[in-house]
Amino acid sequence: IIEEALEKLTWSLTQESKVIGGNHCIKALTRFRGRDYIAWFAPSIASNTGPWKFHGLPGMILDVREANNHCRMQCISYQWISGPIHIQRPDHGTKISMPEYIAMRDKSAEAFILSILSKMPEGAQISNKSIQNNNLEIEFNY
Repeated sequence: IIEEALEKLTWSLTQESKVIGGNHCIKALTRFRGRDYIAWFAPSIASNTGPWKFHGLPGMILDVREANNHCRMQCISYQWISGPIHIQRPDHGTKISMPEYIAMRDKSAEAFILSILSKMPEGAQISNKSIQNNNLEIEFNY
């Protein structure tokens, strides 16, 4: 279980607009952990939330994508629920911080590369340039 506080995102609002699912949306831009994102939010939906770790706009985020189309998250539908919503916290697992997770992830990736190299012919090499970082988060301020 990765324990992490949501980062405050700095958004730039544009003049561009379009309709998504019958909702008038405005385009906004942000940079988050090394990647640029384009979001479309609906000011008419009184919620400052969105998918994954995106939040903080004056309306619900209905569409967000990485500027180079690395990933995209779209709202297909939404439903308002009256009354309180109860989200149960996980009751098992070990809590770790994001820096601890990153270290574990990188160590695992390095072990994977070494495993591949051990199965290749003697003298074979893998260039760092051939290994692409496909993580959504590529820069951290820890």
